[in-house]
Amino acid sequence: MKSVSGSFVHLAFAVICFGAQTVVEAGSWVTNSPMTTGRYGHTATLLTNGQVMVAGGSSSTESPTASVELVNPATGGSTNINAMHEARRAHTATLLTDGKVLAAGGEGFGPPGTLRSTELFDPSVGLWETNNALNDSRLGHTATLLLDGRVLVAGGYEGFLPTDATLASAEIYNPVTGIWTTTGSLTDARWGHTATLLPSGKVLVAGGVQNGALSRLLASAEVYDPDFGSWTPTDAMPSPRRFHTATLLSAGKVLVAGGGAGDDEAAAAGLYDPSTGKWTPTGTLNFPRAIHSATLMSDGSLLVAGGVSILGIRIDM
Repeated sequence: MKSVSGSFVHLAFAVICFGAQTVVEAGSWVTNSPMTTGRYGHTATLLTNGQVMVAGGSSSTESPTASVELVNPATGGSTNINAMHEARRAHTATLLTDGKVLAAGGEGFGPPGTLRSTELFDPSVGLWETNNALNDSRLGHTATLLLDGRVLVAGGYEGFLPTDATLASAEIYNPVTGIWTTTGSLTDARWGHTATLLPSGKVLVAGGVQNGALSRLLASAEVYDPDFGSWTPTDAMPSPRRFHTATLLSAGKVLVAGGGAGDDEAAAAGLYDPSTGKWTPTGTLNFPRAIHSATLMSDGSLLVAGGVSILGIRIDM
């Protein structure tokens, strides 16, 4: 079914607040106990102990929050834990190889809006510690854990409104030293894109928006080589898209779905083959959507859920 939701707030980052958890069980959806705080624009990170840490975002007040809670899949319950040092939404949260979680950037309170700050959560003690700042403030960026344990942050935009500067810059976080180092810049400045770690250790970045007005959606794609710290353009996607999903399949190809400019494009999907650097159109979604989720299942199938249509209609299937 489709239902009309509230208006787009802060573009794609605020579609609807979710206060209840929903889990999949035997092909059906089961509603668990509500989270302690309804929120959007948050992150959800699977910790090494099997619990899910939900951090930041915004509630119905529209203001970013620093609150954090742990969801226990075994019981379905949520528990508030120590808050982040800084309220943030549309940030990234990356599980590091040592089990800590790196929260970076996002939107905070008031001008300049976007954040340079980062912080680390240590599940063993349940505390957040301040960390070295990003070189560029950013939100709508991507953060990718590389094979060597470093984190690549790329793109995004900075400023209080999304009409401000779209970023081509990228930087690397070294968890051993705690230092952020600039690396090669993207060929195309972009935000609302995807970044996918390939089996080779390279990173595929695809799509996004080149300015805040959504007037220039990108079909371009490029690959980051961590050995050289450089980006190389690759074959463009069959159609431009933003707020889509990109999933690494078991065969090593990357499936992008949704997020296009019109209904046909927002229902379209394509496959990227790293061995050839080429995209191939593939099956079509039953419903055009963006800002949805895509989860690779244990049998190799892909579960796509939720999102909004191009007109801002919430998709409840």
